[in-house]
Amino acid sequence: MNTLSVPAALKDDIDESNVAVELGLADRGWYIYRPNGEQAIFALNRCTVGGMQLTETRLGHCIGRLDPPNRDGTYISMGLTVSGVGAVEGPYGRITLQAGDISLWHSSIPMHFHIQEPFHLLNLVFCDKYLKSEILDLPSATGMHFRPQDSFGAILSGFMQGLLSEWQSFSEPDLTLALLAARSLMVKAVQKKKGEQLVNPDAKRMTAAMRFIDQHLYDPELTPTKIAIALHMSLRSLYLLFSRVNLTIQGFIRDRRLEDCRLAIASKRTDLNMKQLALSRGFNDLSGFSRAFKRKYGISPIEFQKWISTPFEMIQTPSDRNFCG
Repeated sequence: MNTLSVPAALKDDIDESNVAVELGLADRGWYIYRPNGEQAIFALNRCTVGGMQLTETRLGHCIGRLDPPNRDGTYISMGLTVSGVGAVEGPYGRITLQAGDISLWHSSIPMHFHIQEPFHLLNLVFCDKYLKSEILDLPSATGMHFRPQDSFGAILSGFMQGLLSEWQSFSEPDLTLALLAARSLMVKAVQKKKGEQLVNPDAKRMTAAMRFIDQHLYDPELTPTKIAIALHMSLRSLYLLFSRVNLTIQGFIRDRRLEDCRLAIASKRTDLNMKQLALSRGFNDLSGFSRAFKRKYGISPIEFQKWISTPFEMIQTPSDRNFCG
């Protein structure tokens, strides 16, 4: 699919100025065009905390597209349609969005869109590197659509509506916790939908392996052999299970431990010093933990702790420093 289904008259009467430049979105591959002579409303309010980004956007009548830039730093976005009507098309099909709908899109997947009625969107962005150990094959979440009448859709929509009304009054730590909660809800929703789609034995075994690892994450003796024994499978079968989804067992365990440490630091829910935190999560020493943390997140755990403690108004957000880059 190369073009979006919009009226021919609209295509022939488009202002060629890319509104995405004004909104600061052009560097991410966004192109937004409004009809000639139309005084459409385009506004964006953006905030980044703890490696997550919240964007509140208002768009008038327009068409546009996302051409994923050829660079590192992909992300997944979860959007709440607050009001308006729009359509999105991509390789995964066409979605019509109305008030209360939740939609997911991965930044590596191209799309076209058509805003048919003035559109108000609350969008949350989460970098892939924080989610690879929780959602397998992140791009496949593209096009997931949750309506308010769906069980998980009602939960997601209600939470996002509450976030919309309060986020600008939150302190930085409270906003961080709120976005972490939203991310957890998104992960659960994706896992549930994927679970409904996947019924093959590999999916069940992978779910069991991930659950066992999470339950024994703080065990310094957690090894592939121990996992294989618990799941009643051979060590070779366990390695093959993870390799089919481009993961290694030790790498998955390390990433889950690093993410747990990052969340503990971000939410300030630990009284342990950095060495104690590392040892309690199964790392052998502080230096090894610090190297692994910086390799994954691009910042040392000490620097991250200082950054997360910086007063909200003083934060230089990652959006100003190539967010997710």
